[in-house]
This record gives sequence, structure tokens and C-alpha cells, in this order.
Amino acid sequence: MSSSLSSDRPAPGGRPAARIGRLVPVTGITPRPHPDRGQLMQFLDELRLPLAAVQTMLEVAEMPDLPESVQLALCAAASHNDSLLELVADYAELGRLEADLVTPVAQRVALPAWLEGQLQAQQPTATWLGLELRLQHRSFLPSQVEFDAPLLARALDAVLHVAMHRALPGPLDVRVSYLHGRGLPGPSRLRIDIGTRGGGYTEVEQGYACAPFAVRDGACRPLLGLTIAQRLCTLLQGELRVESPGLSACNYRLEVAALPTIDARWVDPLAPHRRSLGPVSPGRVLFVGRSQDTRILCSPPLQRAGYAIAAVDSEDQIAEVILDEVRRWSAIVVDPSCSVEVIGGLVERLRGYGFVGKVVAVQGADATTLQPVAVDAVLHTPVRGAELLDLLTADENEPDRYPAPNA
Repeated sequence: MSSSLSSDRPAPGGRPAARIGRLVPVTGITPRPHPDRGQLMQFLDELRLPLAAVQTMLEVAEMPDLPESVQLALCAAASHNDSLLELVADYAELGRLEADLVTPVAQRVALPAWLEGQLQAQQPTATWLGLELRLQHRSFLPSQVEFDAPLLARALDAVLHVAMHRALPGPLDVRVSYLHGRGLPGPSRLRIDIGTRGGGYTEVEQGYACAPFAVRDGACRPLLGLTIAQRLCTLLQGELRVESPGLSACNYRLEVAALPTIDARWVDPLAPHRRSLGPVSPGRVLFVGRSQDTRILCSPPLQRAGYAIAAVDSEDQIAEVILDEVRRWSAIVVDPSCSVEVIGGLVERLRGYGFVGKVVAVQGADATTLQPVAVDAVLHTPVRGAELLDLLTADENEPDRYPAPNA
């Protein structure tokens, strides 16, 4: 770990003097030829077997009637054995990362529940260390995002492991925020800040003695977790930063790309069961039919909310418009010029295309009652723009104010 700031004045001997500043990691691990890598990985695999055997024997040897000195010795041996197993696992994973054998695979993740689950998994360790994990939400969160959850979980676990073992007993703050917007460079990002009391890094660690993220703790043990977390964050299109003003405090920041899914909605993580706050990225609305009244009335409020508008004259033209990006469409609004029979067949075809948005039928007051054809809602002319917008942003968990017939 090296400091990103240096003095403009050269130190004695002509070398720049390092000073405490923001710690910014250099480029992640670079693959390089290593003739002994295969032998090293084999050695680590073979080392696991005797260590696991020792761990089993230590567990068998735990007897309540043993002298206290013997019990303490067994506990110490078990602790050293656990530490050695963790070190072997870290070196093995570091070797896989260095050899570029890890490839991120994006998957759909329910973000609020995922975050809660990750911290719950850390609670036993935190309690044992005398720490109080405090989750603090700094922004609304999307309900669904896409990233490689196992890789990010491993990075978060590695950073928390280092942070918790270096921190002083007491509160440990985990602050979560989601960065999303048109002015944001690059993709939307999930940011996790971990702030500790104590556990900071000395000026020597920051500026002189340490290679980037190869710092050592008070017992001179290498903190491989930060090296692993840094590389994992890089693979997830993000970064790991460590800011330390000295030994009294430290802040670890993980930031990775987390793209909202097309149907993601803003939720308040402090009140997740309340109504959602609308779509994260408003999609597109397609108006179908020869009547233009509904489109003219509804387009302005939809466009102000960020929705893109398109229109076709008949249902036969829908496929050529939506099939390229079928999941980007939020709704298809069918106007009164389309018959009940047309709507019934249309809904079935749309679901076959993979369309997951809402199908809304607009009818006149004297129109024939629609049969249950799985439309999501029926609106009656004249349709107000706010009425349609309210329907698109309504929470699916709430009773539908515009129900489909016979629902």
C-alpha cells in the first residue's frame, strides 16, 4: 500500500519524502510467467490434508475434564491451525487470480436482501471480536441489479476480515450508497464504505515499506485479503481504496459496477415493505392503434418522467419494433381501435416474445367488456397522462388501482 501524495520538497539524499495521504491502489495484479506456479498450487493442495487432519484431532481432543493448561494449549494450537488454513486458502486464491483463472459472470441480484445477508453472515465474527456492525444506508437502492454476487461477496468478506481484526472493539460502520444518474461517468455503481476506530496504517506502511496492498498487521502477517479484494473489485469494473489519517481510524471503500435490471424499482432500504419509488431506469412505452388521442394525452408526462415513446398503427407491426430489445419496453398500450379478439391474441404473442412489461387496454365507455385475456390493466377514455404514469410506477405489492377485468 503506498501513498498517493508526496512532498514537493526533496528529502535528504534527493528522494521525495512520503507523507500520510489518501491511499490509492495501483493497477491490479498483472499476470506474469511463473515456472513454479503449478508446483506451488500442488503444494498448497497437499498442505490442506494434514492441516485438516490436525484440526479434526484437536476437535476430538476437547474434553472438559482436561487440566486448564492443556485446554489452553489445545485452543492455541487450534487457533494457529485455523490461521494457517486461511493463509493457504488466500495464497491459493491469489494464485488463481494472478493466473487470470477467475471470470466474472453477471447475475440478477435482489440488492437490499443480498446486503442484509452478507452482514448477517459477519455477525458471529464481529461479536467474538467485540465489534458492533452498524449498517447505514446513504441512498435509495434499486430492487434488482446485475453483478457477480459470489465474487463481490468474497471481496467484501476479505475487506471486512482485515478491517474487523485491526479495529478496536466498539462500533464498526458499514455505509452503503448507490451511484446512478446521467452525469455519472461509467456504469451505475454500488459503493460500500467500512469505517473503523483504530486499525489505521502508519506513515511507514503507507509510504516506504510496503508494496501496494501488501501491508502487514501488528504481528507482521501479510494482509493478503486486501490484495485479493483489490483484484476482485477490478474484475467487477471497480476499485478498492483505503483512506487512513493514521493509527486512530481507517476507511475502506469498495466500489463496483452494479447495473439495474430493466424492471428494477427504487426502494427505501429503511422501509423496504412500503410502496416503491418508481423505476430506476424508465423504459419505453409503445402505443398501438390508429387512434392518436391516448398517445397525445399521455406522452408529455411520460416523457418528463424519462420514458421513451413510440407508436405503431396495428398489432402486426409490434414485433419489428420491440424484438431487438424486448426487455427494455415498460408497457404496450392498446387503444380502442383494436378489437377484443385482437387484444387476446396479442397478449399471448407478447409473452411468447419474452415481454415482461405491462399490457394496458384502453376502451371507450360503451365498449364490449373485455374477457380475461391477461392484460395488466384496463383504462377508459379519456385517459389522463398522470393516470397511465401512476399505473406504470405503482408497486406490484399494492392492490392494483386499475385492475384487469374479472381480476
